[in-house]
Amino acid sequence: MMLFSLTPDGLQSMLHICYEYTRKNRYMYNASKCKIVVYNDSKPKPNQQKLQWLIGRDIVEEAESYVHLGITKDKYSTLNVNIDECCAKLRRTYFGLGETGLNSNTVHPLSIKRLYESVVLPKALYGCEVWNRLTSSQILQLERAHRTCVKNIQSMPRHTRSDITLSCLAVYPLETYIDKRKLLFFGQLCRTNSDKNLKRLFIYRLFSFINSPSDQIGFVPDLYRLFCKYSLKAVLEEFMATSHFPNENAWKTAVRKAIHIHVCQEYKSRGGDTQLETFKTIHCDYSSSILWVFSKIYSDQLLYCRSSMRVLCKFFGRRYTVTCHQCNILTENIAAHSILYCRKTDQYKQQMWKHIYKCMGAKNYQQFVSLEPDEQMLELLSGFVHISMNDMKRVSCFKIAVRYVHILGQYRCNVLNI
Repeated sequence: MMLFSLTPDGLQSMLHICYEYTRKNRYMYNASKCKIVVYNDSKPKPNQQKLQWLIGRDIVEEAESYVHLGITKDKYSTLNVNIDECCAKLRRTYFGLGETGLNSNTVHPLSIKRLYESVVLPKALYGCEVWNRLTSSQILQLERAHRTCVKNIQSMPRHTRSDITLSCLAVYPLETYIDKRKLLFFGQLCRTNSDKNLKRLFIYRLFSFINSPSDQIGFVPDLYRLFCKYSLKAVLEEFMATSHFPNENAWKTAVRKAIHIHVCQEYKSRGGDTQLETFKTIHCDYSSSILWVFSKIYSDQLLYCRSSMRVLCKFFGRRYTVTCHQCNILTENIAAHSILYCRKTDQYKQQMWKHIYKCMGAKNYQQFVSLEPDEQMLELLSGFVHISMNDMKRVSCFKIAVRYVHILGQYRCNVLNI
């Protein structure tokens, strides 16, 4: 039960009514489990007595926050507690699944992704539909927790770039999942029967915002922003003009498509970074990486593809000068050095080139070795996407590449964290 009042006397009168009712019906309220939250409360002055709330003869204590239907709400109307809870649930639920055996060492990343989106995210984001006015620091806090889980799913190094982390598994930023849940919740409100008080209140708030946008804050203004963000404003305008709204399946499809288009455009338009532009040459679409798709089809290659993904992340990671522990040579890209240049791995590299030559043929191999070293590295890690050959040869060559990248990566495990 929840009681609301604009004045202290009004709330105390309601508490008294509840108490009298319990006496007539012979049951009791547990005052220790009841809490009072006072909004817009001014700071108490020195020697000022605090208000005392009674239910019968028992005192009900004031609290900074309360939990209603599983959603925490504090007296200051901030979301800090909600954000902290969401991040904690996200990590706890995901890594809790790992303890049951469903982890990146035993299950394919694409399978874990489905579990993550269908089990972990819904639990962590429960109640996010009513969040609004998220600050940039709160969004960053959420995204960091989200990226930690996604990196673990793919066994990626800790400092992997965010764009690579999310795009290689085709996982959206966490803010996007929140937006999706808000838009779907809006659809539920629009499809509610018109005789419900909830629907009447929602329509009143919606039209009040349209008439006076500057006078409202909260759920409706936030939704209007999302309609503009994902180019769905025409649906809102049609609903306001005709009261017609798409059915549940049609609305889910429209939201899913709009969000995917927006995320893809954001990914493709993000520029100003040479490394990211280079990465887009082998992963131009916001879809699952060729390494994960390949290892899903050929399950015996999963171990090799995991190692290749770690090498790929290191290849596009921060550039700084380090010393190779095997040959004592300074290099700015330890991933490329380990696969292409390190003298201590010459025997493995010679075997790799020999097998690739036999599989590719002289003409294609000549095209491959004529590339720059970094381009050769990209071809090894992306399935030779720019070399013209039939699919059977491409698959065979990719199997050779990921196997030897795995061997060379294991040889450099103290640097590549493999």
